[in-house]
Amino acid sequence: MKIGFIGVGKLGKEAAEVMAETHDVLGYDVKQVEPENFEMVSTIEEVCKDRELIFIAVPHHIIQIMMVDIQHHTYQIKILITQSLTMY
Repeated sequence: MKIGFIGVGKLGKEAAEVMAETHDVLGYDVKQVEPENFEMVSTIEEVCKDRELIFIAVPHHIIQIMMVDIQHHTYQIKILITQSLTMY
């Protein structure tokens, strides 16, 4: 399966590396990330292109912004949004 990850930080990087063991994974993040077993791309358009599944692992206050950005680059794909938890 072709999978894209938007947000390759604490949660996203770990999940993407596990998924990349058996799937074709691309990652995108605003910060520079150097994963062990998948390629990073420089735009949201690239991470969404030809992907069957998109994981979004960004802070909750950015999810709406991300959805606006990716709606122009996604057509018939599944999107999974993972929301970070705030611990008190």
